[in-house]
Amino acid sequence: RPDEPYAAVLARLDAQRLPLREALASLSPQERDLLILHACLDLTYDELAETFALPLGTVRSRLHRARAKVRRLLEGGLDAGR
Repeated sequence: RPDEPYAAVLARLDAQRLPLREALASLSPQERDLLILHACLDLTYDELAETFALPLGTVRSRLHRARAKVRRLLEGGLDAGR
C-alpha cells in the first residue's frame, strides 16, 4: 500500500520524539511553561519574569534546573529522574 512507507517514517519520528515528550512531561507545569516559552518563543528572562510575576533570579534558577533535568533524562534515560 502506498501509505505504508509514510506511516513507517511517521512512527519512527514519533519514537524519536517520545523521550523528549516524556522528559518535558516530567517537569512541573511552571518549569515546562518557562522552558517552552524561552526555547520556542524566544521570551527573554525579563519577559518570563514579567509574565509569571517572578523575580528574575527565580526565573534563571528554575530554567537552569529544568534544562538540567531534561538533559539528565535524555542522556541517562527516563529512569534517571525518578
